[in-house]
Amino acid sequence: MLSLTSGQTVDDVMFRLVRAGVIVGKVVDDTGEPMMGVNVSVLHKPSEEELEEAGPRRRKVELTMVSGGSTDDRGEYRIFNLTPGEYYLKATETGEWWAGVTTMSGGDWQLIHELGSSFAPIYYPGVLQLDLAQTITISAGEDAQADFAMRKIKMVEVAGRVIGPDGGPASRAYSSSARQAWTIGAAN
Repeated sequence: MLSLTSGQTVDDVMFRLVRAGVIVGKVVDDTGEPMMGVNVSVLHKPSEEELEEAGPRRRKVELTMVSGGSTDDRGEYRIFNLTPGEYYLKATETGEWWAGVTTMSGGDWQLIHELGSSFAPIYYPGVLQLDLAQTITISAGEDAQADFAMRKIKMVEVAGRVIGPDGGPASRAYSSSARQAWTIGAAN
């Protein structure tokens, strides 16, 4: 920290800039074909110092998104301007590539559109769960390589009823999927 008092002059101050790092890679489907429009997120686990600054209200350690990018028509992505450190990577299919597909029948496209992605989100190096993921270490000015092979998952439809505390139908309730688990809550 550089502290100055009123009227003080300081000479010969040197600021050393650190070169940013880059993560590049390719995303392919389960047949080895490049996938366009896949989001690749760069995630950071907070340090002990960052957790202390967050205070006691921060009960669990969550990853925060630092940066991200999407694959091009060759299935390639490039995420730049990363400070040196350790990062997790997550690849998620967006489905944007379906918009231009004309060979898929209307019924097939509609089914995929309504039910969501047929590829599971994965963490580097190709695992489904964060606790099995490996970090990528970026040094100053380094280009790191991280490729993904997406896996298809079975799509299912979930239906049910939301029951209120009195045993009757709940009013103003909603449900959403998150990490393959369902959460129920009251809508505002």
